[in-house]
Amino acid sequence: MRPWRKYQGDFSSAYSNYLDKQYKQRKADEDKFYATPQYQKLVADVKTATDAARAQDRQIGEQIDLLDRQRAAMTDSFTTSRGLVGSLTYQLEQISEKDKSGKDSKLKELNEAKAQTFDVAWPVEGNNIEQQKFNYDKLNGLFVSIMQSKAKLVAQRGDVDQPARTRKTS
Repeated sequence: MRPWRKYQGDFSSAYSNYLDKQYKQRKADEDKFYATPQYQKLVADVKTATDAARAQDRQIGEQIDLLDRQRAAMTDSFTTSRGLVGSLTYQLEQISEKDKSGKDSKLKELNEAKAQTFDVAWPVEGNNIEQQKFNYDKLNGLFVSIMQSKAKLVAQRGDVDQPARTRKTS
């Protein structure tokens, strides 16, 4: 009833044999290519570039880790201080210019909030911790500094392995 079934079976068998031969030929060609001196040199160059980048990458990773630990250590104090100063600044801005004593009182409260110190268990190199005191301005400056330093290190990390990536794509 279906005469094409025999043709399909014959074709399937013949095509399977053809693909097996092609696979063996391509595998032999691939092995031959991998054995060429140019390919071996390329592999050695990539390994050398990768090994050279690995030490720098590890060092940058440790610096980024320290910055992350420092940011985590200061986050609670920073958010508390920033929230308080932000709230008092808003309240100060809402007081009418006519209410001189209210403005002066709120300004004094704002300055006291900025001067308030927070104890922070500050991570330093070597996985050590030092107890330090920070006020609002110091916390704000540190936060900005940490984020900028981390951004620079991440960009530098991308540049460090550039030679290895360039070798892999050429």
